[in-house]
Amino acid sequence: MENLKQNNYLVNIKNLADIAKQDNWAVEYDADVDSFYWTKPIISSDARLTKLSDDFALYITPQGGVEGLFIEYAK
Repeated sequence: MENLKQNNYLVNIKNLADIAKQDNWAVEYDADVDSFYWTKPIISSDARLTKLSDDFALYITPQGGVEGLFIEYAK
């Protein structure tokens, strides 16, 4: 089961732009803290912000769905 979830993450990351267009993701930039968000208009309650590096994270559901991304120190 864990391998299936990992595979879903990888497929969804690969298709991130297509998923974002399909789900009408919104872009937000917060200049005060230099953070960039590109997310679904409403993120699922079970989606968790998962850090992939110091400045980059994805909102990922337990099923492997990607519902947004976050970049800290975007500039």
